[in-house]
Amino acid sequence: MVSKPPTILKIKGSYEKAGGPETLLEGVLKQFDRTLINPVFVLLRGSGTAIAPVLKDVPRTELEWKGLSGALSTARSLARLYKKEGATLIHSHDMRSNLVGFLLTRFCHVPWIAHVHGWHGKTQIGRYRLYEMMDGFFVRFADLVLVGSYAAKKDVEALGISPVQVVPNSVEPRSAETYADGVKALRQELGAGDDTVVIGVVGRIHPGKGQAVLLRAVKKLLDKELDLCVLVVGEGPELDALTALAAELGIEEQVEFAGFCTDAYLYMAAMDIFVVPSLKESLPLTALEAMGMGRAIVASRVGDLPVVIEDGVSGLLVEPGDVADLSAAIEKLVRDSDYRNALGERGSKVIRERYSMASMAKNLEVIYLNQLAGNRSDNDT
Repeated sequence: MVSKPPTILKIKGSYEKAGGPETLLEGVLKQFDRTLINPVFVLLRGSGTAIAPVLKDVPRTELEWKGLSGALSTARSLARLYKKEGATLIHSHDMRSNLVGFLLTRFCHVPWIAHVHGWHGKTQIGRYRLYEMMDGFFVRFADLVLVGSYAAKKDVEALGISPVQVVPNSVEPRSAETYADGVKALRQELGAGDDTVVIGVVGRIHPGKGQAVLLRAVKKLLDKELDLCVLVVGEGPELDALTALAAELGIEEQVEFAGFCTDAYLYMAAMDIFVVPSLKESLPLTALEAMGMGRAIVASRVGDLPVVIEDGVSGLLVEPGDVADLSAAIEKLVRDSDYRNALGERGSKVIRERYSMASMAKNLEVIYLNQLAGNRSDNDT
């Protein structure tokens, strides 16, 4: 008699707007070998909360999220679901689900893997700094903590947490040609001519993401009368301040704030140069997505970006927060389209060979089976 594959509950809090964790889940759930594991996606959803567009078509079970004060009730609901599904392990993916995992394992013997998708640390602001501190407390009780980069591994281990294992963030590369019609319309909206170089950044508008550094670098380039414009995609707590900075620098006519988007790939396809000016990072999916699409990339030398990008070969690396360094790197690519295209091609090859969703799914399958077999390893994949 053939035994059934073990059931894994993959748990995530529901937010109206998707970020990296949602994109990762949507992609990797499609890649699992169902003869090895049976993944069940569980969404913790508050009453009336919309589902992030990237997750709308993903098969799922929903449990009610009643806020932090109702987390114990959610943990009890998860315990009932765990028994009903005949599950053998839970894998949580954010602070909310890590909290529920922590509570569940206080009163049930349930194997638990917690996933940390990156903390902002000292660059974090407001109540989110408290949430990160809480997350650091919860995950120390997990049987295993997974992270998407070696930089994140250091952050987690700095709190004395172990074991911690790296499963590199991954993407599903797309072709820019798929978006040709939309790109043409978008560049027209930007007022970008055939020779105009579109420089772009995608991500939450946040001090740690360094968008202000990019605008100051662009100001230096525009003073040299280079034909370029900037596309800033995303929203966040610093959007008003960033908009004000563009006006202060006198470059507001050359900077387009696109706001939140459900398909960042369209905007990436319209860019000639993709910039990651972050002051702190783990391994941002947007960088992998842009590289996979063949966009030339200029990125800060932070997190695992230097692990992915070979400086001068598959992209350009600059010192974080250094306006002059960032400006010089971008200028090099603005002035040399052949070099720009060569970097994009080589970067795309790196992503397709080393950072695919299929590879990530295989890594997770091995980890799940090892955990269930009691073979907990501190070694990285």
